[in-house]
Amino acid sequence: MESLAIEEPRSLGMMVDIHIQVQKARVATGNRVAHLERASRTDRRVEVTHLYLQRVEEVLELLIASEWKAHPAHPWVSRISGCGDENAAKVIGIIEDTTFSGALYEDLRAVGAVSEKVEGEETKWVPLTLADFKDRPAELEQEYPALFRRRSGIYAFDTISKLRRYAGLAVIDGQVERRRKGGGKIHYNSELRVMLWRLMTSLMRAGGKWYQKYLEDRRYYEWRIVERDGMAIRPTPPGRFCAQCQEEKQVPKTTHFCPDCDGLLSGKKEPPGIYWEGHVEAMARRRTIRLWLDCLWLVWREALGLPTRSPWIEEYGQHTGIISPREMVDR
Repeated sequence: MESLAIEEPRSLGMMVDIHIQVQKARVATGNRVAHLERASRTDRRVEVTHLYLQRVEEVLELLIASEWKAHPAHPWVSRISGCGDENAAKVIGIIEDTTFSGALYEDLRAVGAVSEKVEGEETKWVPLTLADFKDRPAELEQEYPALFRRRSGIYAFDTISKLRRYAGLAVIDGQVERRRKGGGKIHYNSELRVMLWRLMTSLMRAGGKWYQKYLEDRRYYEWRIVERDGMAIRPTPPGRFCAQCQEEKQVPKTTHFCPDCDGLLSGKKEPPGIYWEGHVEAMARRRTIRLWLDCLWLVWREALGLPTRSPWIEEYGQHTGIISPREMVDR
C-alpha cells in the first residue's frame, strides 16, 4: 500500500521556497536603489542589503541546481526544450514542499474498512464508501491510526486530478477555479500556478514539441468555438471593463479604478457569441501545461516506484488517445 511507502527526505522544496522569498526581497531592494539613483540620492544600507541578497540568491541557485540534478524527474524534464533548470526546479520544489495529513481512501478499503448501515432494526456492515471517507475522517483516524499520517511532495497526490486541483488547473462546474472576491478560501496554490504559467511561456519560446502541442490545442479550441458552437473569435480590445458603468474604458492596463465612477476595473467582458483572442490563447496554454503536469506526475511517481492510475478520461470515459511522456521529449 502506498501509505506504507517511505518518503525520502529532500531539501529542494525548502530551498526553492527560500529562494523565492529572497528573490522578492532582492527585487524590492533593487527597485529602491534604482529610485534613489534617479533622484540623485544614495542609501548605503539599502545598497549593502541588495548586494548581500544577490549573493545569497546565487548560493541558493547553486544548491538548487545540485539538488535538482539528483531529482527522480530530472532525466525526463531535462530532455524537454524550454524546461530550464530554474523554472522546472521551482515548479517541482513547490510540489515537494507541499504536505497534507490524512489517509488514502484506497488504503482504507484495502484493509477492509467498513461503515455501519442501519435498515429498519437490523444493523449491517458495508464496505466503506467515499462519502464515509469524507464525512467522518476523525472517527476513521481513531479506528485505523496506522494509515493516517503526513504525506509530502508527490506522495500526497495519489491521483492526477488532485495535483491538477492543487495547481489551479482543474475545471470546477465548467469554469476554471479563480480567486474568490472578498478573500474567500481557494483550493489551489497560487504560487505554483504562476510558476507553471512562466514555464509554459518558456516552452512556447523554445519551439519544441510542447509548442507544437500548444498550437494543436489552439486549433482545437478555434474549431470548437467557430465550427461546433457557431461563435466568433475577435481581437482582444484595449482597455478594461467597468462593472458599474457596464462599458469598456480606454485606460492603460495598469489602471485599477474607473476614471468616471471610481469603481474597480476588471478584465475584458466578452459580448454574447464572442471570444477574445486572448481568452482562446489562455485556454490553449492551460490545456497544454495541464498535460505537462500530468506527464510529470506519471514520470515522478514511476521513478519512485509509487502506484499510478490512468487518467479519468481513459479509465471511465473510454478515451484511447493517451499521450505518453516519452513521446513529448525533444532530445
